[in-house]
Parts: sequence; C-alpha cells; structure tokens
Amino acid sequence: MFPYFGGKTRLAPTYPAPLYDTIVEPFAGGAAYAMHWLERRSDLKAILVELDPMVAELWRWLLQPGAAERVEAMPNVKAGQRTTEPLIALVNNGPTELTTIRNQGSCAVSPWHEQKWSRQRAIIAQRCRQFHGRIDIIEGDYVQAPNITATWFIDPPYQTQGKRYAQSADAIDFDMMGKWCQDRKGQTIVTEASPADWLPFQPHRRTLNQTFDMKTELVWYDAEHAPLRLFDGDQT
Repeated sequence: MFPYFGGKTRLAPTYPAPLYDTIVEPFAGGAAYAMHWLERRSDLKAILVELDPMVAELWRWLLQPGAAERVEAMPNVKAGQRTTEPLIALVNNGPTELTTIRNQGSCAVSPWHEQKWSRQRAIIAQRCRQFHGRIDIIEGDYVQAPNITATWFIDPPYQTQGKRYAQSADAIDFDMMGKWCQDRKGQTIVTEASPADWLPFQPHRRTLNQTFDMKTELVWYDAEHAPLRLFDGDQT
C-alpha cells in the first residue's frame, strides 16, 4: 500500500502466485506481496497483522471510507520542511523518519520525499479505492494471525539485518517462529536473507540492499506447495 523499509515491492512478482483466495501477512509493513496480487486479481482479499501501533493506525486510516479523497487532499511537501504525517515519512522507505515522528512529533522532509511524494500520493489513493473492503488489519504480534487455510506470506524482520524497526529482530524467538511457520495451513512462503538458519532456507535472488551491497534473499516453502525452481539469479 505504501513504501516500507525491507518491503518486497520489486521482489513480489518473483514469488509464487497465491493459490488461495486469502493472503495472510503476519508482518505487514507495507504488505507488498498482498498488494501486488490484490491489484491484479479482484477475487483476492488479505488479512494483515502489524505490531507497530503507528503503522497499524496508518493502515486503519487508509482502509476507512473516504481515505482516497483524504490522501489526495494531502499537501505537497518541500525539502527542509517538517512533517507530522507518517504516510509522507514512509515515502523515503525507511523506519528512521517514523522513529523521529514517534520521538519528536515530526521529521524533516528530504529532497527524496519532495521528489517522490506526489507520485506516491496518487498511487496510494488509487489503492485505497481498489482495495476498499478487501483488507482486514489486526494490530498485534504475528501469533495473533488466525491459522486459516490461506496463502501465508511471512516476511519478518530478518534475523541478522532486521534491527532498524521499532519492533526489531532482537525481540523475536526465531526457533519458535520457525515451528509456527511450519504449522500454518495452506500455502506458506517465508522470506529471509543469508545467513539465516532458523528454517531450511533455499537461495531465492541476489539483490542490492539499502547500502548497495549484494545480499542473497532466501525463501522457504511448505513441502506441498514448493515450486520446482528455487534460485533465479540476480535482482537489482
């Protein structure tokens, strides 16, 4: 729905298509996988779980009637200004601005925000219209996701790299989460990055991270729905 640090906007098309009519993302963020497929298939709906109260509240705001018009009415921004709007802060793809708003009440608008905001505002407004009534949001921990038969896209803070979120990887018991992932009903896709080892991951793609270093994205599928082709080269 909106840019988010560690989101899967570019990688979403490289994962298998959903095989069930509901997608569950228990670490929602911007829910790039669910958004990719809801945009292309009108038969799909999504259940999202988000632990960060500020991000969960933003989701609730975007899912209310009239959200598209409220987004379109948000003003343009200029570099050097300050904003109190989490949605504008997230245009920069990072959690730093959200943390600044959380701690200081506002964050600085960068040239990157100014450049991207107008286009992102239009995209988000269109998605508000397209996805209205098709998404449910649960504020809470991932274990609160209902274990229904669905397509599960599980994209947690990465074991060694997910330290920058308000709810960081340091707070996750990865062994417990690995068992939880294996107990999901339906199609299960779990993402990580090398050298994570809490599930028997396979290489998925090599990508550039936020600091333009090459990293290997990993993936785990439940045995019943695992595709034959696992490693598909580079994604930059």
